Amino acid sequence: MSDAESQRIDELESRLAFLDDTVEQLNAVTARQDRDIGLMQQQLSELTAKLADLGGSAGEEGEGSQHEVPPHY
Repeated sequence: MSDAESQRIDELESRLAFLDDTVEQLNAVTARQDRDIGLMQQQLSELTAKLADLGGSAGEEGEGSQHEVPPHY
């Protein structure tokens, strides 16, 4: 094998090692983002349920109270 071929192989191995490292880093970021998205979806579901509960309890107190003019007008 010539010196040029050896240098070329070394360069390709170096690039492959760099790409492997990059893929591992991207995989770690993707896994973290997947966990974060799952947590945010759970929090959104909980907040939606709380909002529905609050809306339901406000509607029970007075059906038209949202659209009534306050007494000071």
